Amino acid sequence: MLQSIKQGGIRGKQVEGALGTWAREFLQYFTLRDQAAQIILKKMDDPDGGQRKYVANFLLGELPHILTEKYQRTRCLNILHEQLRTEDEYLESRLSSACNSWPTDWLDDLREVFVDLTDPDSPKMYLFDGTPFLGRQQGADPSDLPF
Repeated sequence: MLQSIKQGGIRGKQVEGALGTWAREFLQYFTLRDQAAQIILKKMDDPDGGQRKYVANFLLGELPHILTEKYQRTRCLNILHEQLRTEDEYLESRLSSACNSWPTDWLDDLREVFVDLTDPDSPKMYLFDGTPFLGRQQGADPSDLPF
């Protein structure tokens, strides 16, 4: 199982690591859940987009059940923040559907970590509780111009 997740990736339309996708809802019950969590966090931070897409597509909704330690949640949200800061549209679309099933503690931390990427007046989406989420344009801040 862990080997399948390690090998998992998306290459074009081909998915590698199918066993890991099939068993994603059961990962929280595995005795080696911590090892699975470390593999997933490593994949999330991998420069290979296929690795990140695998997690975004198949595991994003299950992360709160797999990454059960506060430090794991913090690392996960910081990785997601960095990727969205660089405008990863695929991840953004997957996150917008997955995060509304996350528990309150995850959503509270999500709001806090993503405050700089959220435009409360023109959000891209709203969380299930009505909180604005995302929407702030990345790029140069006009107040930072050198002239």
